Amino acid sequence: MLREGRHIPLRQLMNCMEQRFTSKHLRETALIRFENAKQRIEESIEDWAKRLHHLALYAFEEDAGAGLFKRDIKQMVLKFCIGCADKEAGLYAANMRPDSLDEATAYILQYQFNHAAVQGRREDRSPEAAVRSVRSPPRREYRRRDVTPVRNRAERPQNPKGSIRGGEWRDDSPRQDSRLSINSPQDRREVTTSSRGRGAEPDQPELKNLLESMMAGLECRLGTMIDDKSNQY
Repeated sequence: MLREGRHIPLRQLMNCMEQRFTSKHLRETALIRFENAKQRIEESIEDWAKRLHHLALYAFEEDAGAGLFKRDIKQMVLKFCIGCADKEAGLYAANMRPDSLDEATAYILQYQFNHAAVQGRREDRSPEAAVRSVRSPPRREYRRRDVTPVRNRAERPQNPKGSIRGGEWRDDSPRQDSRLSINSPQDRREVTTSSRGRGAEPDQPELKNLLESMMAGLECRLGTMIDDKSNQY
């Protein structure tokens, strides 16, 4: 090699140096590593071609000075297309039947460029990418906190008119006299029975006051029901 070093190509000289100083592997082991090789997620097409060519040198090359045979190059190019992470681009390159890694790389890059120009960016459908998306950290969910204490929330009535004073709920709605409100049929029956028991009909002012108190009670309850419905929605 020292005598013919000036006349051999640089690539062949580099291969000879790699064969001499790199770690020694059995040919069978190198062949298995070549067959199981695939493009990595973070690896570009050019890096994948260089790594596969490096593995093919150990798998098919029998002596340090000889290069790859034509059948070995065909097998290496086919493995390059099959092991590509972009399966559609690799299939397109394999169907074009390239004769070298440079030609196969050009076909794959051309397919990816045309596909991105026509259909836009395509999602990565490789299993490694799917596993990577599942292992991504979950997104945090921010929820609004309820500042109302649990004790006061349980004691709070349905009537929305009120305020919290001193840590306790106080009802600010106008209170009505239970004696003046007639809500159930039983209450109406008792008023009718009591009026009949006296043997005389009530005077006009008393009847007017009774009707006004009944209307006030109904209006107050109706307002409370409307407020409850509005708070629910």
